[in-house]
Amino acid sequence: MKTLGLITLIALPIVAGCSSKNFGGATPSAQKVIYTTDGSREIPEWVYEKPFFEKENRVFISGVVDIDGNQNPSRGLTAADLQARAELAKTIQARLSAKLQFANEGFGYDEQVLNQIVSMASDVNSLNNVRIEKRGYAQLLLDQGSYQQTRFSCYSLASVPRSDLQRMIANAIRQAEQGGKISPSFRKKIDQEWDRFFGSSDTQTEAVQAAKTETAE
Repeated sequence: MKTLGLITLIALPIVAGCSSKNFGGATPSAQKVIYTTDGSREIPEWVYEKPFFEKENRVFISGVVDIDGNQNPSRGLTAADLQARAELAKTIQARLSAKLQFANEGFGYDEQVLNQIVSMASDVNSLNNVRIEKRGYAQLLLDQGSYQQTRFSCYSLASVPRSDLQRMIANAIRQAEQGGKISPSFRKKIDQEWDRFFGSSDTQTEAVQAAKTETAE
């Protein structure tokens, strides 16, 4: 089995004049979309409208980086690839943190213990099957009031098998139990709420059962 490392967030290279976009927001206001790499002059919905979704047992998540219009968009595309992986880690962290907080009612484990589990469970660097499905950019003409400015919005769509994520999370919880950081009863309470993480899934149950089998062995 792979050894899981501890991470907080994936470090992104510093690109001068660039910024990542917040998830769940609307398409950035622009006077005109001058160009998109697919020729449609429309930004795909997975960039801002639907940055996290599941399809055919894979989890998809997008990363977006904006750079000034006088820069080479290839720099933004490279950063967007890394941003997508970072957003995947942040999504796991947010969802698992909420899940553990709910399960912790009646147990009272220290926050540090829960945070250690979350960090280990969100180590997307340990995943071998993350792939970039789509990438591109839009050249935008922005209205800045007294003047106009161009900007590149660079975006990347990454995906990973849902079973890989579920197995990684289950293993992190199993390792915490084996190390004596959490009790078997706490782990069982977490197991009962698996369907609240990615939605009801036979694959999730199989991942948990696989982790239990490895523990028994």
